[in-house]
Amino acid sequence: MSTHGPVLFRPDKISPDVLPHYSKLKTCVDGIPRFLFRVTGPRSAGNTALTGVCSRAWVNDSAEKSTALFAFSGDFSPSLIAQKLEDHLLCLYKFDSNLVSWTSSLLFALHYAVHRSYTYDGESLENLSLLVADTAQFPKGALVRDFEAIDAFKSYSTIPEDEDGLQRLYGWRSTNHYFGEYMSQGRLPLNPEFCSTVALKRLHDNGLVGLFPSLWNRDLPETWAGAVLTLRAELESCSRRMTTNDVRVAAQLAGCFPNRRFHLPLTFMFLALCPCEIHGDVSQVVKDELLGSGERTCKLDLAMSHVELD
Repeated sequence: MSTHGPVLFRPDKISPDVLPHYSKLKTCVDGIPRFLFRVTGPRSAGNTALTGVCSRAWVNDSAEKSTALFAFSGDFSPSLIAQKLEDHLLCLYKFDSNLVSWTSSLLFALHYAVHRSYTYDGESLENLSLLVADTAQFPKGALVRDFEAIDAFKSYSTIPEDEDGLQRLYGWRSTNHYFGEYMSQGRLPLNPEFCSTVALKRLHDNGLVGLFPSLWNRDLPETWAGAVLTLRAELESCSRRMTTNDVRVAAQLAGCFPNRRFHLPLTFMFLALCPCEIHGDVSQVVKDELLGSGERTCKLDLAMSHVELD
């Protein structure tokens, strides 16, 4: 890892006197999911590697690259913070953003990657990658949940409620348009032992198409949110019985990630993408396929205690 630590979010350093909604913000660094995902490709802002993830501002050596978003000083400006959040979360590109997005939703990450391969020139299954990180490696404040930050600063936005800004975004996030977005800032050092990455092409070739065919449907709604809501609805409504092959394909997909520490939790995350019902026979297959020893059973219990399913 880098000898330099991450730029931390420190909402606790903000005085409640200058931010009336401080109580909404202070919990934004708590309860970070154990596993987060990030999609990266040729058109990605910043830089992503197994040793660190950098913002666009960091890569461009901007003067703001080491400045924390919630840094409290004499010129503390909630309005400016609101603008920076809007700029990053809504891709307005008015600032050299120092923020980097992550998601706890494997479904959202995979759809975003497929969407980019269909939409952006120069991006394909071969050069789009999915990074998974174990957040146990990070100190508190390395990551922030977007929902509380949006809530705390939305009243400082100058964009009307009926236009795309923090107020409208909060309305979306408050309903089913929430996809587990988290942010880091500046350069976030990564320990390669607690991360793993795979090309989307490899997932495609190892069974992802068969496990969840609708993910590749070009007729999905154009917006990311609309498409993910459609995919979620299919997962919730399907009555097909899960097969033993589904379990084996999910395990095969998880095995595409070189780092073995992620194989068990990712197997269950991929199974959650299979639009079907689990029944007793498959439960036995899961035990036979994945729980070959008491040691694996203990690892599974630990892994599943931290898995977020879509």
